[in-house]
Amino acid sequence: MMFDAAAAKVTPDSKLRDVLMREVRGLLLTGKLSRDLAQKNAPAVGVCLREFQS
Repeated sequence: MMFDAAAAKVTPDSKLRDVLMREVRGLLLTGKLSRDLAQKNAPAVGVCLREFQS
């Protein structure tokens, strides 16, 4: 869910951390994702986004 939310916003020059934080914040505020789950999965999602960005 986190990857899907952020991947659409990733461009070749994006700062992945900023994109991920912005998109995950929306998921947190709408109750679609818990903070605990987001924190646990953020590093792995970041790696996937880095690969996707390449």
